[in-house]
Amino acid sequence: MIGDGIVATFGWPRAGGRDAQSAVTCALEIGAQLERLSETDTLVLDAYPAARMAIETGWVLIGEIGPRHEAERDGIIGQAPNIAARLQHLARRNGVVVGEGTFPLLRDNFVVELADTSNLNLPAPVRAAYVLGPVDREHPLGRLRAMARTPLADREVEMQALPDAWIAAIAGNGRVVLLSGEAGIGKSRLLTGLTETLAPDPHTTLVLFCAEPMADSPFHPLIGPISGALGIASNATAKETLGRTAEFAADLGLPPDQAGAALAALLGTPLPSDAPSAAEIRRWTFDALLTWFDTLTAKGPMLVLIEDIHWADASLLEFLRRLGGRIGQKRLLLIATHRPEFKVDWPDWPQLERISLGALPIHACHAIATSVANDLDEEIRAAIVERSDGVPLFVEEFARALADQTTSDGRLPGSISQLMLSRLDSLGPARRVAQIAAVFGNEVSTDLLAELSDLDPASLDTLAKRLVDSGVMARRHVGDDIVLGFRHALMAEAAYQALPTASRRAAHRRIADRLETVSRTALSVEPEVLGRHQELAGDPALPPHNSAVPRSRRWLLVHSSKPNGTRAAPSGLLRE
Repeated sequence: MIGDGIVATFGWPRAGGRDAQSAVTCALEIGAQLERLSETDTLVLDAYPAARMAIETGWVLIGEIGPRHEAERDGIIGQAPNIAARLQHLARRNGVVVGEGTFPLLRDNFVVELADTSNLNLPAPVRAAYVLGPVDREHPLGRLRAMARTPLADREVEMQALPDAWIAAIAGNGRVVLLSGEAGIGKSRLLTGLTETLAPDPHTTLVLFCAEPMADSPFHPLIGPISGALGIASNATAKETLGRTAEFAADLGLPPDQAGAALAALLGTPLPSDAPSAAEIRRWTFDALLTWFDTLTAKGPMLVLIEDIHWADASLLEFLRRLGGRIGQKRLLLIATHRPEFKVDWPDWPQLERISLGALPIHACHAIATSVANDLDEEIRAAIVERSDGVPLFVEEFARALADQTTSDGRLPGSISQLMLSRLDSLGPARRVAQIAAVFGNEVSTDLLAELSDLDPASLDTLAKRLVDSGVMARRHVGDDIVLGFRHALMAEAAYQALPTASRRAAHRRIADRLETVSRTALSVEPEVLGRHQELAGDPALPPHNSAVPRSRRWLLVHSSKPNGTRAAPSGLLRE
């Protein structure tokens, strides 16, 4: 707390991949709860609880700030909290306003209205917007359809496989499809494409969204759909919930006391002292959910889409495994998406199909870039395609960022940065190794990495294995040396940008000192490489490094996709 205000951070101490969106969702829910309180509870005459909230996205330093004995713990330094503090004055009662670093990330997921910031005391003009609420709050496909901003490109095989599975399902031959791919590769877009092509025949669609913050909450993605099916209001009492779940269990042909109590517990309702044991609650929860799905599929075909099951809790994963195993004779198509490093350890049932999405070819990336920003010239589009590694989301966001001129600070567009930082934070201690490697470039020898990370060979090998197993880096042999390289140049860029300036300069200084030592031995180091690290270490005596060095150069197992070593955003790339 600061005075009468509260500061909350999203994306720290660990990024989640959708931190700006999570912050806005949280703020909207706080506002809604305060509105409900103001209708029933007044502190004094004509007084009610209320708040004004502002959100801004940006890079900050968080830690102990100030003298040792008077240090502020978890203090925050950066422009984002200062801008948010000023924007808060614009917010309406129990309302939310977001800054220009945040509202481009909201896209079609939230309804926004531009705000007038001309009267705010700001060091520089800042755009802002009021957040009025989520888009299609009640529609089961609202969030999924918000992702369908670009055309499906070069996914004909996959797009045929999903409708074929649906045709089999509606004929009574249920199917399970596991759709894997890197973040941004187009898994959600493929699901949206399927929903747009379904025949108008009556069917039920259920979409479940798994999220990392709720990975330890049993059955969390199912709580909303079950509450809706039971008609339970958010402010229902425990008695009301227990009564309704007991009725629902009876309708399913299950014991009302046991199965009803299990469903009430799933919804977070406190149970009476004579409730069944925890083991019985778990058994009846699975029985109730499976019976519910049997009832739904008996009424008509059903499509179940589960996003990001790599973040599903153990109970939900077990339920999906049981559901998939008995799906063969049901009119049900279950499609689940996941990252490639997550292994879905389900039996290879005859009704199971695994589809892996790879990078898009160049012509498909050009089509996406053109659809997003048609006014960009061909050279710029070609640079975007080269930089995006065949990932459609990256193509879209780079094209949009260049068209909107939102990357003038030299950093990655916010949506890409969120994804990359989420991957980095999931690495644990291996994140530091990735950041040190990023100071070298896209590739580095493990010998140099061990020396500059102060890790013993065994520890480095363990952390390097974590980086390789997670898909962040790859290992290869170059002569007698072992080289670690980033699979995506953008991951190297995100790791580099996440380093504080002081740490970054210190790393460049250590590399420069090491290269100076090497250059005095039998090996030689090109002077421009040494100069690059010296300059980035902050040596004011050096002139700007030469940006005209050929791209094909390789320097002492220190490889870089950008010969001048800079970590620029797309605009920096295009200026070469």
